[in-house]
Amino acid sequence: MFDKYGNAISLALSFINKELNEKQFCHGDNLTLADLALVSTMIYLDLRQPERNWREEYHNLKTWYENIYPLDSVQKSLQDN
Repeated sequence: MFDKYGNAISLALSFINKELNEKQFCHGDNLTLADLALVSTMIYLDLRQPERNWREEYHNLKTWYENIYPLDSVQKSLQDN
């Protein structure tokens, strides 16, 4: 599966990395559903494809993730209900 979709995932990560540039949030000046969706996606990617190690190649995405992940609102959205 990694081979089949690996290039598409890499293209998506590259696009997101470029779009984030040095932004604090995906869209606008506040946390939005886009940020929650992306952080969930990155967590899932770490779980399913840890060998991808996206943090080494996509520095803007890595910085965004490191700033978004610890936010209380993100942590609350990730809790089991």
